[in-house]
Amino acid sequence: RINQFPEWFTVSAVQKYEVKLGEEPPRILEGVDLYEFPLRVKANEPLRLSVKIYQDPAAPKLRTMKYTPQSRRAVLAWQQDLRARLFGLLKMTDPVKAKIPFDARLITSEERPGYIFQEVEFNSTPGRRIKALVTIPRTGSPPYPAVVSIHGHGGSRYVVYDRSNVYKGFASELADSGYVTIAADVGQHEVYEPGRTLMGERLWDVMRCIDYLLSMREVDRTAVGCAGLSLGGEMAM
Repeated sequence: RINQFPEWFTVSAVQKYEVKLGEEPPRILEGVDLYEFPLRVKANEPLRLSVKIYQDPAAPKLRTMKYTPQSRRAVLAWQQDLRARLFGLLKMTDPVKAKIPFDARLITSEERPGYIFQEVEFNSTPGRRIKALVTIPRTGSPPYPAVVSIHGHGGSRYVVYDRSNVYKGFASELADSGYVTIAADVGQHEVYEPGRTLMGERLWDVMRCIDYLLSMREVDRTAVGCAGLSLGGEMAM
């Protein structure tokens, strides 16, 4: 549980976990044992349950892929290998390799002071479409720099343009400052497609927003960035 928003994490049935309940000594359990773990929560009494993957002292150390300063050639090789592993863990390998047409559809378009505010829909995967908000400057000369504007837990593509909430309308500020912006919904708590992961789907939708920006003639392909708060900061990272 993160703040007031529920966030769920999965356990593997065959993985071992170190489980600690309150002040009790830790126990080593199989993931399958956690499915029906006995737990009582009393009214008005705090309860702390920690579950972490059990690391066998004899097992290889973690972070075998950590970055260390090297030559440019070595860094690019590290980056390529790390991304391949990450995409595999997040079940993203097939969409990353696929060439998916956008088949974009303009839903609405509104003239605002300094920019055009649009809602569009396009393909994220071959079987799933997403909606996004896009702003295009009406001043200056294209191509413009662009920013993917990512909301946090409990938010939506609309809140990053709303100056009255915690996000302070940072996407609107960017739009006013001459940036192309794009925002999609990435705060879902269910996996949309079989065989995917929650974080993988969220990250892929952000990446598709970047791809969409790069397909726009108004966008400077050398000046595309990400910004976000809370979950949005995590996704930007």
